[in-house]
Amino acid sequence: MVEKDFGVAQWWADGINRTLWLNGNVFTPDYAGRPWVMWTASDFRRLDGVEVMPWNGAWCGHEEGSGAMNGPDEKQALVAAAIGAMAHAHAPYSRFAVGAAVRLTDGSVVTGSNFENASYGLSLCAETVALATVSAQGRLRDVAEIAVTGGMMDVKPSDGIVMPCGRCRQVINEAQQMAGRTIPIHCASPDGTQVTTHDIGDLLPHAFGPADLGLA
Repeated sequence: MVEKDFGVAQWWADGINRTLWLNGNVFTPDYAGRPWVMWTASDFRRLDGVEVMPWNGAWCGHEEGSGAMNGPDEKQALVAAAIGAMAHAHAPYSRFAVGAAVRLTDGSVVTGSNFENASYGLSLCAETVALATVSAQGRLRDVAEIAVTGGMMDVKPSDGIVMPCGRCRQVINEAQQMAGRTIPIHCASPDGTQVTTHDIGDLLPHAFGPADLGLA
C-alpha cells in the first residue's frame, strides 16, 4: 500500500512482504526531487496506483496515468545500470569489478560485467561482454549510448572514474561505425558521483574500423 505522501510502500515478492521506504536507501530522489527506485528484481511491481517497472536499467516509480516516468535522466539511469552490473563481475584474480550498460535505440538496456579467466589473458572486459551480447541479438546497429564504471571489490566505492581499456575502445569504435551514429560513452565512478562523457574519436583517434573495409 502506498500512502498519499508516498512515504511508505508495500512490496510483495517471493512470498515475503517487505516495506520500501521511498525516501530511504531503496528509493532515492533524483535531481528534480522526485522519488525513484534502484532495484534489481526482474518482475513487474504494482504498488496500489503506483507502477514500478524497468526503465533504462533502473527501477523507477511512475504514477499511474501520468504518462511520464518519475525517474532520473537517461544518462544517470544508464550509469546506475552499469553500477548494478558490477555485482555480477567474475573477478577473483584482480578483485576489480567492472560494469557496462548499453542502451539501444528503443530504450532497452543490455548490461555486461568483466569475466576473468585463470589464464589471465583470456579475460573479457565488461564493455566487450555487453556489446557482444548486443551483437548476438542482431542489434549492433542499434547501439545508442554506453556507460562504464568499475572499482575494487569489497571496499567502499570510490569517486575515481574508470575509462575503457584500449581493446574496448576498438570494440566501441566497431559499434559506432556500424551504427552510423555518435555513441556517447559515459565513464563513471563506482559510487556514481562522478561522470564524464566522451566520444570514441577522442578516446581512440584515427581508429581502424569497418569503414576502412568498406563495411560502414
